[in-house]
Amino acid sequence: MTPLAPLTENQKVYLRNGLRELCAVFWGPNDKWCEEAFQGAFLKVFDDPAWPLDRQASEVLEQISAFAATFEKPAALCRTLEEEYVRLFINHHSGVPAPLFHSCYTSGDRRLMGEPARMMKALLAEQGLDLAASVHEPADHLSIELEYLYYLLDKGWQTNERRMIEEARRFASAAMLPWVQVFFHRLEGEAGTPFYPCATALLIMLLRGIADLPWKA
Repeated sequence: MTPLAPLTENQKVYLRNGLRELCAVFWGPNDKWCEEAFQGAFLKVFDDPAWPLDRQASEVLEQISAFAATFEKPAALCRTLEEEYVRLFINHHSGVPAPLFHSCYTSGDRRLMGEPARMMKALLAEQGLDLAASVHEPADHLSIELEYLYYLLDKGWQTNERRMIEEARRFASAAMLPWVQVFFHRLEGEAGTPFYPCATALLIMLLRGIADLPWKA
């Protein structure tokens, strides 16, 4: 979906909030996030008239809504998402179906700490950014890449820097979209619940929108 140029302030807020929410999703569920999601906060972020959704995106939100409605309490939702998160992304007896690291999608052996991790370390350093002391993941973790993309957009819009918006477009289209689409297809065949494939479908929607941004947004 290609946004109209220039973006409205509400559309900028939509993209920021969407990236922030999906960043939290792929760091893994916690009690606070699950409580808010149970009350509809996750759906509200994406179901916003500031960014009209196509039929596919609307169907994705309907799937998430139907899934959430099967739980009577936030704790049950959180427990299910935690179990699924571990199985899909961290540890499974037959192998991790969909690692959260970019490097795992650039070589046949799913090796960690490959060229994408080195690239991300360099990009973060170039912007004067450091990973928080509490972060012990390689720099090409999906949520770290999303935080970097958020930073580029936010700074570009605040300072009206063409270079930052162009880098955000390039990073979304050339760095993230190719591997996130492979990640999505792996999830489609492995997920026991619809949530993580649906969240990834929303991420792909955002990345495509960012890839098509006008620079003067």
